Amino acid sequence: FGDWGLAFMHLEPGQAVTVEDELSVYSNVNRDANDTGANVPMTELWYEHHLFTQQLCITAGKLDPANYLDQNEFAFDETSQFLGRIFRNSPAIEWPDDNTLGASMAIAPKTIPWFSVNASYYNANNTWEDIFDKPFISSEIILKPSRAFGYDEKEWDGNYRFYWWYNGLDHSKLVDIGESP
Repeated sequence: FGDWGLAFMHLEPGQAVTVEDELSVYSNVNRDANDTGANVPMTELWYEHHLFTQQLCITAGKLDPANYLDQNEFAFDETSQFLGRIFRNSPAIEWPDDNTLGASMAIAPKTIPWFSVNASYYNANNTWEDIFDKPFISSEIILKPSRAFGYDEKEWDGNYRFYWWYNGLDHSKLVDIGESP
C-alpha cells in the first residue's frame, strides 16, 4: 500500500511424513516441516502500518514472534541456511505456542540511524481467547555499529541486540528437596 502500509498472508501446506519423526536429536532438522494432511493452514496474516516517514511501524494480526525478536540475517531461514532449529532462534527464549495473535511496534528514528527499538505483545498459549491472561511480551534494543561509526556496511554489517522477554504461561514450580510442595 505505497510506503504507508503492508498486508501479508502466509499459507503453509505440507503433506507426508518428514525425517523429523525418525530422529532423536536435541534440536531437530527443520522448523518448517509439517504434515497438514493436504489442508492449507494460514501460518500468518497481518497488517503493518508505517507512520512518520517509516520511523514508526505498527504490526498486528497472526504473527510469528521470532520475526520481531532475536533475528539473525545469517541463520534465520531454516530452508536455505541452517536447518537445525537451535540455530534459527535462541533456544533460551520460551517462545509462544506457534504463531499467534499479537502486535508489535518498532521505532527507528532517521536522526539516529544506528539505533532502533521494538516492543511486542502476543497471546502465549495461542488460544485466541482471553488474550491478555497468558501474554508473551518482548522488547529489544538494536545497535548498529557500522552505521554509528560510518563503516562500510557490506563489510562490517552486524547488530548488537539487548532484549527482554516474559512468557506468562503456567510453569512447573521447582522446590527444594527438603521442602514439601
